[in-house]
Amino acid sequence: MEYVIIFLSLIIIFKIIFKPCIKKCAAKLPSFPYKLFYTDEKNCENKSIICSKLLVSEKYNICGKPDLVYKNIFTGNLIVVELKSGKIGKKKNPRHGDLMQLVTYFIILQDCFKIKPSCGFLIYSDCMFTVKNKFKLRNEIFLSLQNMRNMLKSGNCSHKKNYAVCKNCFCKCVCKK
Repeated sequence: MEYVIIFLSLIIIFKIIFKPCIKKCAAKLPSFPYKLFYTDEKNCENKSIICSKLLVSEKYNICGKPDLVYKNIFTGNLIVVELKSGKIGKKKNPRHGDLMQLVTYFIILQDCFKIKPSCGFLIYSDCMFTVKNKFKLRNEIFLSLQNMRNMLKSGNCSHKKNYAVCKNCFCKCVCKK
């Protein structure tokens, strides 16, 4: 009997620790106690909302403008919302580039406001993904940044060229060599 209790306890602990970082669900924006804190919209009347400001992380030398950021009025916790016009369909995960964009906003917001966002929402036209701000995802961004910076310094491109993916990339001048 003791072994069964120990085994079940280990399963519960394992599920808590290794909860998935990404969960697919129906689309919804944060509601009370969250309040809009930032928007990338240029014209907003509310003076308490940061509007259309480029957010810059001096520490990591990256910048961006998330679509929406909500702040918990009690705890100060942030939730990043990135709106996408495309559909996901039956796929279980968001597009990788969209995920990396959201995680980059986690890093930028933490550096700018000294508040670590707990999660973010990737909202597509047919579904939403809740993404937890986990070390594993942030580490992937740091590795990608390091690879891009090394590529720019060395001039060596190590990935397969793809016009659709690369057409707007600032590194394309390196890849053409």
